[in-house]
Amino acid sequence: MNAVWVLFAIDYIVSLILVPHTRRWFFTHIHELAIVILPVLRPLRLLRLVTVISVFSRHAGAALREKVTISTAFVAGVLVFTASLAILDAEQNDPGANITSYGDALWWSVVTITTVGYGDYYPVTGFGRAIAVGLMLCGLGLLGTVTATLATWFVEKIEVTAEEKRR
Repeated sequence: MNAVWVLFAIDYIVSLILVPHTRRWFFTHIHELAIVILPVLRPLRLLRLVTVISVFSRHAGAALREKVTISTAFVAGVLVFTASLAILDAEQNDPGANITSYGDALWWSVVTITTVGYGDYYPVTGFGRAIAVGLMLCGLGLLGTVTATLATWFVEKIEVTAEEKRR
């Protein structure tokens, strides 16, 4: 973890040194300084992938679809991680709880957000059930986003094929 932090810090310092307008870059990239200083924000560095992948896109629709896909995957990961911590905190000290370790909480979160819901682990506290409802709603939203992204890809491919046939 320390090596990764050092890499982030070096990247920030090198960027600050190499830009032509250091003062302007500093004030427009305060979020990067916060990411280097505050460990909890480090996963936000993954959002830079959105910019990198969009450079390789040839098409506006493809670029948007790629951004949505990356953002959805990132949000899903953050939701699973956060829900796992929240459900563990809510459930672990209840006498009737069956989610008592982080592994159990992580498994429950993945199963819940993907709308599979095996039922082997489930919340028993009111707060745990509220977390479950929120995670289920987010899972449905993520599923809808994935479905919509695939649908737009299919529609685009059909339009391209139809246009090529007209020529």
